[in-house]
Amino acid sequence: MDETTPDKITLCDFYQQEVLPKLFSRLDRAFPELGWTPTEHDWVGTIEWNDADRGGASVRTIRCNCPWGFELPDGSLVSWAAYIAGEVAPDEEQLLEAVRRLAEMAGVDFPRRRFKAEELEQSHGEFRRQELLEAFFAYCRGTLRGEAGRTVVSLLSRRLCLDKARLLDLPLGLCDSPAEAREHLESLGFSKQEIAASRVVGDSRLADRLIIPWRDRWGRIRMIVADTMDRATDPRAPRLYRRVADCREPFGLDVALRGSAEGKEHLIMLGDIWDVLYFRAQGIAGAASLGGPWRHMTAGHWEMLADRGVRAVTLAMADDCTGREATLKAVSSMGEAERAPRVFALPPGSLDKARTPATFARLGGCGRFRKVLKQRLHAYHYAAEDMVYRHKAGEEWTDAGLTETLAEAVEFDARFYRPQTAWQLDRFFWPTILEQTGAKWGAVRLLLSRPVLTEGQFSWLIDDHQQQVHQIEPPLQEAAEDDYDEMIDELAEELDSCEAAADEECLAEEEPPCETLPFAASQADDEIEDEESEVEVSGVEIAEARDQSIETVTYQPSEEILASTAAEEEAEAVKHVERELVPDPLDIYQLAYSIWERKGRPAGADRECWFEAELHLSALLNNRDAA
Repeated sequence: MDETTPDKITLCDFYQQEVLPKLFSRLDRAFPELGWTPTEHDWVGTIEWNDADRGGASVRTIRCNCPWGFELPDGSLVSWAAYIAGEVAPDEEQLLEAVRRLAEMAGVDFPRRRFKAEELEQSHGEFRRQELLEAFFAYCRGTLRGEAGRTVVSLLSRRLCLDKARLLDLPLGLCDSPAEAREHLESLGFSKQEIAASRVVGDSRLADRLIIPWRDRWGRIRMIVADTMDRATDPRAPRLYRRVADCREPFGLDVALRGSAEGKEHLIMLGDIWDVLYFRAQGIAGAASLGGPWRHMTAGHWEMLADRGVRAVTLAMADDCTGREATLKAVSSMGEAERAPRVFALPPGSLDKARTPATFARLGGCGRFRKVLKQRLHAYHYAAEDMVYRHKAGEEWTDAGLTETLAEAVEFDARFYRPQTAWQLDRFFWPTILEQTGAKWGAVRLLLSRPVLTEGQFSWLIDDHQQQVHQIEPPLQEAAEDDYDEMIDELAEELDSCEAAADEECLAEEEPPCETLPFAASQADDEIEDEESEVEVSGVEIAEARDQSIETVTYQPSEEILASTAAEEEAEAVKHVERELVPDPLDIYQLAYSIWERKGRPAGADRECWFEAELHLSALLNNRDAA
């Protein structure tokens, strides 16, 4: 729900944001008399219909493809509030009673407060505005399905490579004449003032245009898109936007996040709304597009998607200069967001000769497009590849290109670095930069301005291990006491060996490379890198358990995590446990990292090192208790 407390929410907002979404998910139980059966994206039911053309009453099919209401066989739309009120336009009191009854059917608690007369009047006005918009689109939808739309449907079917049945199931309409649309709305009981205030039929340019409703996540129409026939396949064709309410959500999000749709686990962000419609017709509902007045993703969009529960987004823009620019701007805005889903992008050139994903799917099939999706790059990997592409002229580097690439990479790290996402930079961004430029990680990291983490900033890592810690707690109470003595001996040896390493590091900081380029490091730096067993590509592997389609990634802890050296942190963890008699998660993490360092940074050993650290510290407590 919007940022509105239950005691402040209006009746209409409660109806549209709370009641209708829940009702739409259980139409078969709420209205069994209509025989609703769920389909891939909507509902199909039956109704007894008196049709003079068919010689009397007959059972006809009805559809419900949005939460507001259902379509009758003649193409008109009946809202659920009107259906409850006896299929008449409800007045203020009837609307209040209808919402109360529908809330009960949906299993939603009705607000425990009295709505004032002015509040009911305001909600009734908002209800009428939404009713008018739905009626206008239902009229346009009926026009497209009628005689006037036959030629348009045939042409669209050929251009989009869709059969007519699938095409007519999409949220598409045709406005053949704004004047006739106005007359139709007046015949439904809407006043001239209501029609003028809606701003949907006052533009003569709407004539002979395709009408597409832009809905928000609740299914409410927030904008009317009017396209020419050419726009379905040519993004350069003119397009009209008629905004009727504030809405900054991507097109298609209402279906992409609905019910069993795959959009929450993996949302495909496309470049144009026609791409969304095409993939929806092919059974890929988890797709959305900005494709409108905003053109590019902003930090607000990323935060909104995260708040809606979207866990991963793949940017699938056009495979040309414009599309790559839009992808990079989206990645850049992600760095400004306080929260965002995991972001990926299609590799440049992955669509062969096709410009858009929809064209690629039309030429090679949706199965082929799904294979391309599996090759998606992490957003940071995509940004790194783009940097190399822009600055590398031909097969060989120029001095200027190499300098610009590394300088831009350092700026990118400074902009996107967060304690929670440092491993993503180290795993997906820097390996590409280091491999392509020949730079050394040991020298590059001297240029990075990453802050030292405080204890409070470790919570993101600690939370991931809390469950495992609780599971192994009983066995740890029975740990062998001999482990403590062995650990102390290891610590003493490690402290002696690391004091010399710390001195060498101080000398290296006093004498940085002569240039700002990482590959200009001294011979001594190269030797240190060799001893660190290629730190730029090694690390502790952690699996993203929530999305099995994404490959295992590598966490490369930053050197700044350690206050001075691994051994000093290890000793500090032991001293803290001796003082407090309780090992906190930060102590466990510091000791686990030190153990991992001592073992040569083996891949995939993060959990093993964590358990070993917990074992050592618990053994320490057992020895103290025994003493």
